[in-house]
Order: sequence, then structure tokens, then C-alpha cells
Amino acid sequence: TKIKTILVAEDWQSIEGAEKLILHYLESKNINAFIWYRLAAEYPNSLEKILQTVLQRPDFNLKNDLDALLQEYDKPLEPELPEIASVPVHLHNLFQEALGEVHKSKPKSKGQKKAAKGFQTL
Repeated sequence: TKIKTILVAEDWQSIEGAEKLILHYLESKNINAFIWYRLAAEYPNSLEKILQTVLQRPDFNLKNDLDALLQEYDKPLEPELPEIASVPVHLHNLFQEALGEVHKSKPKSKGQKKAAKGFQTL
């Protein structure tokens, strides 16, 4: 991808649209924190230098400041999951039928079960 090309380039500023792409990655809702963490793990030095330049923050430290930066750009550090999962009605009905069958076919315990045989001593 173009972002990786920027991160591995000797002179990333010579790549047309590099700064704009970095800002797009920060501002876009589609580029989540996980992607930033992966880029930081793969290209820590170059990413740190690029962010220092693009953000005009010469003392930006990737290890210490990345989480705060992501939150500043409204990127949740944990994925947001729904409280409940929506299940199609026909699957819910099938599941309920299957549960009914399982409960119906369970044999009622009659008397005591035989003791299980294990290892025999000779």
C-alpha cells in the first residue's frame, strides 16, 4: 500500500501526497487504532519521525504518545461491540426447535446407573 511505501522510503517527503495520506489515516473513521498499532510495530522509527513532521510535534514519542494521539483523532483504543448480537428470526426459531428436541429426547433417569468400570487390579 502507499502508506507502507511512505514508511519505508528514505525521503518520504519526496513522495507526492505523503503528508496528506498520513493526515487522512489519522482523520478517517475507517482507519482504526489496530491499523496504527500494526504500523507502529512494523515501522516504529519511520512512523515516529513522519508523525513528528506532519503534526509539527518534534518531541512526539511513538511509545508514549500514540494512544493519546489516537484518542485525539477519535479512534477508540478498544473495538466497540454491540450489547447484543442480532440474529435473524428464522435462525432463532430453528435454535428454539432444536432445544425443544434435545430436551424432549433426554431419557428420564430410571433407577441407579451401573458403576463405571475403570482399571482392574490384578
